[in-house]
Amino acid sequence: MLPLRASLLALALLAAALAPAVAQDAAAMPAAAAAAPAPEGMAAAAPAAENALVSQYRLSPAQVAVLEQAGLTDPDAIMADLQQAGVTPRSEVPMGPKDPTLYDYVMFAFIKTGDADAARRMLTSADAPANANVQDAATGETPIFSAVEQTEQTPELLALLLQNGADTNVRRNDGEWQQRILALLRVATC
Repeated sequence: MLPLRASLLALALLAAALAPAVAQDAAAMPAAAAAAPAPEGMAAAAPAAENALVSQYRLSPAQVAVLEQAGLTDPDAIMADLQQAGVTPRSEVPMGPKDPTLYDYVMFAFIKTGDADAARRMLTSADAPANANVQDAATGETPIFSAVEQTEQTPELLALLLQNGADTNVRRNDGEWQQRILALLRVATC
């Protein structure tokens, strides 16, 4: 037992003696890492500054980049926009890897408001495709319900969702299924 205690004491003394040097090296490291170029074939690391959309809402940097291109950077403003569009997220923060994210709900809001271009960018983004089957927490509706309602004004919404994996068999929380989805699909394939 005594040799172990002596070893631990020596290790503690060594750690205490090295602590100032380690702290100095650690303080210098971020500056050196930022100055060093990224290895060939690898993207440079993102800045260390915390982005609430990444840290709090668990969005990927690619998803944040798509939202920033649309001018959406403030999480509180995004939540207000979702509410105004009539989209109710199940949760602001996904609990698991398969859970919908704020990003998916933003795409849903673009569908509800008829913004086909913005929805297309989000659904077809190679690095950050949105989930075409995200469900509204209040109604259980998915974007396809909104696309069906807007078929006359923006017919490309329905095609866009179908091309990106939208489920046509989904039911709302009240059990209603959009019979019109099936009718439109029959017309589209004739």
